[in-house]
Amino acid sequence: MSDDRNSRQATILPPAEMLKYAAIVVGVGAIGRQVAIQLAAAGIAQLHLIDFDMVETPNLGTQGYFLADLNHPKVDATAALCRSINPDVHVTTMNGRFDRIPGVMTLRAAPVMFCCVDSMAARREIWSASRDAGLPFFVDGRMAGEIIRILTATSTETYDSYATQLFDDHEAFQATCTQRGSIFTSNIAGGLMVSQFSKFLRSNLIDPDFFLDLRCMGVIRP
Repeated sequence: MSDDRNSRQATILPPAEMLKYAAIVVGVGAIGRQVAIQLAAAGIAQLHLIDFDMVETPNLGTQGYFLADLNHPKVDATAALCRSINPDVHVTTMNGRFDRIPGVMTLRAAPVMFCCVDSMAARREIWSASRDAGLPFFVDGRMAGEIIRILTATSTETYDSYATQLFDDHEAFQATCTQRGSIFTSNIAGGLMVSQFSKFLRSNLIDPDFFLDLRCMGVIRP
């Protein structure tokens, strides 16, 4: 592939640094699909996609799936799109629920975690596995309607801080079924997660926890 592919973003997403990492994306629904697409375009060394869901009609509008994807596993549909965007990215999938960090036989580079699930119980399991494996980068994207929250952990201190935000599912904000998200909200949330990763690649300061309310375009820090 031509070196020109990433020439216009090379100082923001350094190609040499991107090739050091395998991005594990758990959940390729609204936010996770956007994360995978952006990482593929940016030239990550490997994408490992994990999800147990099939593509259904409501996913077409809010998650950007195609008509041809209906009734197919989300991981397969997203993997196919990522390969078409950048054939140089090694894409692997698991059509099922997250149960562990993939082993070295599956990953070709150092793993980093993109947690894009909608259950606190699942987040807790993914965080625990990431912490125990000593992953250097963990980011969790959450959204409800037009409100986005991004939490990032890159050290022991921030991992401990993140743990305090793993409350029970019944304590989470519950949006109605017609305002759980939108294609633009998920695109922005996915972009913010990749932006956090770009800061990690450049050893820049990372905000560990912030909200973005698109209704008033306001950033809120706890």
